[in-house]
Amino acid sequence: MFEYSATLIRIIDGDTFVADLDLGFKIHKIETVRLSGINTPESRTRNLEEKRHGLVAKKALGGLLTDARKLSVKVSEIGKFGRALGLVYADGLSVNFDLIDKGYAYPYSGERKLNYDEMIARYPAMQVIYEKIKKDEI
Repeated sequence: MFEYSATLIRIIDGDTFVADLDLGFKIHKIETVRLSGINTPESRTRNLEEKRHGLVAKKALGGLLTDARKLSVKVSEIGKFGRALGLVYADGLSVNFDLIDKGYAYPYSGERKLNYDEMIARYPAMQVIYEKIKKDEI
């Protein structure tokens, strides 16, 4: 596993972003980074409830990464879609675990992805966010 300092370029969705990775020796690479070990609701879907939750997760990821003074990525591998998979840290905070703890994501290790109703039913923290979204509190 390699760790790189990163500069945020843009957020794609709740578990993916584009960053400029500092590889050392003044070598940089623009890379799409997928947070490993988590999955968030989709922001590009026909299911409007899931889309709203996905956009809230995207905003949460953006807040964590945009506000960070120091951003780093521990890349474990390149995934099947060509993205760098890794653990992301914002000012030392594990972004991957923080998104799970706050209900924006659920643990994911490559198995079949849950549909939106399964996500909400299985993970209580996601249910809390879902209820806030329904009440327009987020």
